[in-house]
Amino acid sequence: MFVYGLAAAAIAAIAATIAGDRQSKAYPWLKPLPLLIMLYTLQSGIEGPVPWLLSGYFLFCWLGDVALLVKRGFLLGLLAFLVGHLLLIALLWQPLTLSTTTMLLLALPALIIGGSIARWLRPGSSLLRVGVTIYGASLVILLMLSGLLCWQRGGLWCWTLVLVALFVLSDLLLAINRFRRPLAGAQRWILSTYFSSQWGWTWFWPTALAVTPTLSFG
Repeated sequence: MFVYGLAAAAIAAIAATIAGDRQSKAYPWLKPLPLLIMLYTLQSGIEGPVPWLLSGYFLFCWLGDVALLVKRGFLLGLLAFLVGHLLLIALLWQPLTLSTTTMLLLALPALIIGGSIARWLRPGSSLLRVGVTIYGASLVILLMLSGLLCWQRGGLWCWTLVLVALFVLSDLLLAINRFRRPLAGAQRWILSTYFSSQWGWTWFWPTALAVTPTLSFG
């Protein structure tokens, strides 16, 4: 069932990407579908209940997908994805041997980098600049944690770095296209990298939990 779910999610993601690239009228209906299938697929891939951090991550990303379909929903979408990223940070933190103090120390350079990104993008209002700064910082922390996971645990855990990098690339393309200048084929690349990352997480977490039974998430 898990394999069939992954296949269905991939097909839905490809269909949504094509619809978005072609600006099809079906796009608003197709875009929210892949993450719903992925969330259902997680249920079949994990023995027992899906950890709330993981289901919450997919749920808030799905809310972000829906919000971005609304003309004035960018800030709401940004907030939804930010909550999703915070849940993913908690997921990636737990397999690491890091203290809370270390995590707080990581937040400082992340905020500096996030602020630099916001300044470069020039997103407009002060509220949006603050939002982009915090959002950018969350992406930097995700890159740091996934890099540490790859370094500490190696093997399967190096996929976390690949999947985070795909999400960061998708968000960077979206931000450049929205705030700096229009990019040729923007939707195609934004959606393909985004859905590839989310599909990868759908495969990764059941696999990681299966091969590392000592893992325990909230």
